[in-house]
Amino acid sequence: NVLESVIPANSGLIGRTLKEMEFRENYDAAVIAIHRNGEKLRGKIGEIVLDKGDMLLLSAGKTFLNKYRSGKDLYLVSEIKQVREMPSGKKRAFWLLASAIILCSIVGLFPLFTALVLLLGLSIVFGISNYRQMKKNISLDLLIILGCAMAMSDALIQSGGAAWIGEHLNRVSGAFGPAGNIVLVYGLTVLLTQFITNAAAIAVVFPVGLAMAGEVDTEVTGIFMAMAFGASCCFLTPVGYQTNLMVYGPGNYRFADFIRFGLPLTLIYSLVVLSWIVYRYT
Repeated sequence: NVLESVIPANSGLIGRTLKEMEFRENYDAAVIAIHRNGEKLRGKIGEIVLDKGDMLLLSAGKTFLNKYRSGKDLYLVSEIKQVREMPSGKKRAFWLLASAIILCSIVGLFPLFTALVLLLGLSIVFGISNYRQMKKNISLDLLIILGCAMAMSDALIQSGGAAWIGEHLNRVSGAFGPAGNIVLVYGLTVLLTQFITNAAAIAVVFPVGLAMAGEVDTEVTGIFMAMAFGASCCFLTPVGYQTNLMVYGPGNYRFADFIRFGLPLTLIYSLVVLSWIVYRYT
């Protein structure tokens, strides 16, 4: 369970660090964060000297409440989230269903997509999951973006647009041969992944990269590797990846902060990645 607690003025935790008092072992809880009157605390959480009034965000184990009641070192403020474990019978049923359905998919009884839909349906029927949990854990926006990206990718292939774009890009990179194709595909993927999800970026770039590999003698694995690594190079914008957005608001960051710190990281990452791909696949 995730809990908020405050250190009172008479607490034995004052003046000590979490590491020094072996907080996790003694309280069966891990400190996720420490809040101290809006101050910016530096260093590792386990090495911060605690003070009265500090608010601790805790991930508590099963025996935490018993240990908490036996002392006066902490005052509980609120419970943010309660984690409920699935009964062991349902856990076993889920793993049996998952193993059986995936095995059927492996031997070719039905496609993987059908197997996953079947597993989802059976999970609902047997009460392992429900609509509320699915709605909470599935991002409709992400599904729409991925669906549109896949449709666009298929349209580029069927219409011949991917071949046309690949042909013109090959003219740009022609002087550099296969290495130029890899660098160009990588750069295009990096540009897209700053504004859409990495999976959507690959879906859009894939047909173009495939067409480029077919135009000249470029090993297709090198193109695919450039796409894969390029899609993960999302350090320049707050919308490039979910974790960027998670810290964007709470950290009071600006768009320019991502460029200032992300640009050097992008250059170092790209230099290492492209050097290896070009060396390995050209």
